[in-house]
Amino acid sequence: MGKARRKGPRRQPKGPLEKFVAELIATGTFDSQDEPKTPRGRIARAALELFAGQSYEATTTKAIAQRARTTERTLFKHFVSKEQLYARTVFPALLRALVPEVQGVLSGSDDFRTTLRALLVNRITVASQNPALFIMIWRELLTRPAFRSAHQAVIAEHVKPGVDALIAQGRVSGELRDLPADVILRTINAQLVGYLVTRLVIAPARTWDTEADADQVLEAILHGVGRPS
Repeated sequence: MGKARRKGPRRQPKGPLEKFVAELIATGTFDSQDEPKTPRGRIARAALELFAGQSYEATTTKAIAQRARTTERTLFKHFVSKEQLYARTVFPALLRALVPEVQGVLSGSDDFRTTLRALLVNRITVASQNPALFIMIWRELLTRPAFRSAHQAVIAEHVKPGVDALIAQGRVSGELRDLPADVILRTINAQLVGYLVTRLVIAPARTWDTEADADQVLEAILHGVGRPS
């Protein structure tokens, strides 16, 4: 009698949303921004607003249709499922929030300090203008593995090369210590995200000064990873 085959840990089955998102990540097929005046565009915008304000689970297709001033039947003509609607609205929003302006800022100057400050001002400005979107992104990063995978893929392809070049620039100028790039990036993220969480979630009613705050965040970053004098 042969030995029983040893069973490894069972993988948790993916839900329909995770499967659909995994397919989108693999194929790279993300919708462009829908024309807001069309029924499809109104549905996409209403869905994004509800997903951002509540969550995927708490948002119903009926509520989306009502907000878009249409019917569920029309909604399903344009999006075959709630899972597809989520992926086709949240992912383009993620790409628009993370990629184009960041790429422009990172290529805008040859001076390390100027570029890093401009990046901080840009992220603070975009987040403060779209707080619900950024809060949704953070929530989904914490709770949805498929969303984390997509986020990592977007960052790795579109943002990290520019950030790596910026870090190399700081090393050449002598403004950064010779630490691993990932350590420096985590330090920048920790200061920026910590500030944004405080501004958008913990104390949104407080008076904030983006320019002055960016200077303070910049000094906090360089104090942690700057070359000792």
